[in-house]
Amino acid sequence: MTATTGACQPGYQLRVDTPDTLAVSVVMAPHQSVYSLLAQVGTGQSRLRELAPELLSRELQCGGSFPPGWQIVGEQPRRWLNSMADASLDTWAMIEPWWRVAGPLFDREVRRVGTAAVRGGLGALLNSLHPRISYRDGTLAFAHPVSRCFPQDRRRLVLVPMIAGRDALLVNFELDDVCYIGYPVRPPGPGPQIPLAAANGALALILGPVRAAALRALRQSLNVGELAAAVQCAPTTATYHVHQLAVAGLVSCERRGSSVLVSRTARGNELVDLLAD
Repeated sequence: MTATTGACQPGYQLRVDTPDTLAVSVVMAPHQSVYSLLAQVGTGQSRLRELAPELLSRELQCGGSFPPGWQIVGEQPRRWLNSMADASLDTWAMIEPWWRVAGPLFDREVRRVGTAAVRGGLGALLNSLHPRISYRDGTLAFAHPVSRCFPQDRRRLVLVPMIAGRDALLVNFELDDVCYIGYPVRPPGPGPQIPLAAANGALALILGPVRAAALRALRQSLNVGELAAAVQCAPTTATYHVHQLAVAGLVSCERRGSSVLVSRTARGNELVDLLAD
């Protein structure tokens, strides 16, 4: 897959134009969780010893060189593959019970992606996957020090929810047949209780319960403190979620003195109307 040239912004990007035209799949891949816990990269447990070292070196290369921290792996791929094969078996033995218990979370994620695809909310869903993943103005972007831009070219986008740390992220837009994003699946937090009507339903499946509750609460403009009170969370938490909603184009923010006034955009109104339960 050849990177495009021209008006690409900094970062690792996929030009998708309209997200609702994407063919999207959700794949359960335990080995991705294993390797995200080990080193945030991987290709398969027992098959690691059989993998051709040059394939690993080629996949690691970005712009003709190895990323920082991966130089030794790229230069000694067979040694790394054998070490990872041993470590991955031990790691899988540890996390296999977690994987089984996490079944309902994966089922919920499949429903969330399916609802977004059917109801025209893929743009919002893509912005909810991970803090370093964003969709805006026809570009799906991954914050990365290496800047490369790839066309979608009718390739399928594969989403791979993982059991992993919240910062874990696996992204590859360079394969010929698919693009994939591996991201940590998030359990419902033990934090503030969101009203039941907001915590369930299609809007919450796409945006998450806090952002769904916030978007519903913005029937009129509110400052961040008022919004935090409306959804029963801390102001800092509300600020974070407002930022994510703004990146998705669902709210706008305007500073009024020492306060920030948050309002739904036309896109936000349309999404709430579309997904009203």
